[in-house]
Amino acid sequence: MPAGPLSSGAPGRGKGDRAPQGLTTTHRHASEVEAVIRTHPGVEDVAVVGIPTHDGGEEVVAAVVLREGTAVSSDDLRAHARQGLTPYKVPRRVLFMDELPTNKMGKVVRREVAAHLAASGTGA
Repeated sequence: MPAGPLSSGAPGRGKGDRAPQGLTTTHRHASEVEAVIRTHPGVEDVAVVGIPTHDGGEEVVAAVVLREGTAVSSDDLRAHARQGLTPYKVPRRVLFMDELPTNKMGKVVRREVAAHLAASGTGA
């Protein structure tokens, strides 16, 4: 398999399987990261997205909605995530939102989260 920006070059790994350099946020990884962050008592909701970097990878970013009346820092949430995730899955940044965009079924629309983060200048 040819090596490229979305390939590790290792047999059996291709698009969507990037690991140590950056987490390509396939649903498999995003769901795992969200599940760990969601266990923090101050978190109401979370969506994990990949923001493109200049080197062709992705930076893992967690968009978090806090429970009303809680004060949690991004450092607190990253420390919490480190307890349950391998290091490359821990979000590089945690950003706070008032609410996450959802579709008519109530499911978070990750591409809208990513677009919001990119439009607000939080992209890498």
